[in-house]
Amino acid sequence: MVSRSRLIIVQSEHQTRLKEELAAPLRVMQETARRIAKVCKESKLPIVEEEYVQSFKVELMDAVVQWCKGASFSDICKVGTLRYKCVPLPRG
Repeated sequence: MVSRSRLIIVQSEHQTRLKEELAAPLRVMQETARRIAKVCKESKLPIVEEEYVQSFKVELMDAVVQWCKGASFSDICKVGTLRYKCVPLPRG
């Protein structure tokens, strides 16, 4: 029997500071998100540009970089102030 669940990364109450090396990639990502939002608007798709740009979780950037570099799950959980929990999904 396989349990269906979803892993959620939760940021604690402490604000995560972005590493200096990630500032430039963050700017590129935000510029790209703004271009995507513009194309969506031109295509008559409903989108609020600033909400879309802010929807990217900046506080997870360092954890994602570490994961891409092959860090273990336990090491990623130690990055910044991240913690995780497992949330059961409804059967369907």
